[in-house]
Amino acid sequence: IQFIFNNHTTAQNLLLIFYIMSGSFLMILSFILSILPSTREVHDDVLIYIFYLFPCFSLVKGMTNLVLLKQPLLWQGDYPDVWEMRVIGYALTYMAAEAVLFFLVTLGIEYFIATPALYGFVENGTCSGNKKALMQVDPELGDDRDSDVLAEEKRLKASAGDGSDLVQ
Repeated sequence: IQFIFNNHTTAQNLLLIFYIMSGSFLMILSFILSILPSTREVHDDVLIYIFYLFPCFSLVKGMTNLVLLKQPLLWQGDYPDVWEMRVIGYALTYMAAEAVLFFLVTLGIEYFIATPALYGFVENGTCSGNKKALMQVDPELGDDRDSDVLAEEKRLKASAGDGSDLVQ
């Protein structure tokens, strides 16, 4: 999501606030829904798996289950193993799958931005794939290069035919 922002600090702060708030909010909501008899079934069958899609909730839920592992009322007298799915298994499974998924999405976005043909298709509506065409300066906006850069370019172009070692 930081690709949306121009400033990386703003993106980091916004994501930090979102993760802290959503993890805490979803855990409290999950706890309340699991206690109420009218919502317990829909929570246990549907909502908990939707909540697990948020990595912050998975982390908080797994840590909470570890802390409350030896509480008999929570597990109805049954003391489960730490690695059972209902203790930290779902949380770890979801977080591992999300880590791979988010990594692949990030690579896809980076590939899209780094590929001129794909990026040019979105920017210009054409899929020419011509990197030089995408990097040309718009004549209406003018040339924003420094005067020393323009002078060096002019000097190199003038010396192109004199047998020097100019690489083009």
